[in-house]
Amino acid sequence: LYPRASCCESLVLLLGGIAVAVGCYRCCRCRLRDIPGIKRLLRCCGCDAFADFSIVVLVHDALYTTAKGKILLNVRVTAGKHQVATDDSNNGRFHQPLELFVEQGSRHVNVELMDARAKKHSPASSSTPSTTSSPSPTGRGPSGKRSTP
Repeated sequence: LYPRASCCESLVLLLGGIAVAVGCYRCCRCRLRDIPGIKRLLRCCGCDAFADFSIVVLVHDALYTTAKGKILLNVRVTAGKHQVATDDSNNGRFHQPLELFVEQGSRHVNVELMDARAKKHSPASSSTPSTTSSPSPTGRGPSGKRSTP
């Protein structure tokens, strides 16, 4: 860094610079993965198990029990800051494909059965499968590697 700085001084300056960068990052609420080159670096060092990908979820129907009688429901699928939802249904049948973009670094894909009439849109039921495991018949996850049970 500086021609006359010792190794310890250089290390302190480097750590200070990192602390300032982290502080600025938290202040501006930007995402680290939005910076060019960071996604590739996180994949190479093994911090992220997969790159960005899209999934298509076919929502056929939802089975549920309730004491309220018929309620208006929809299914919401969320991964990170991206989410998609079906149209509202009062009989639990949706027959609708949903395409969801899953960003690199997303840990879970949340599948929620939502009460469409609720004011806060609170989930009536939810499931959180991991993005690093694969339910596919080939046994290969998003990274293309064989998953183990």
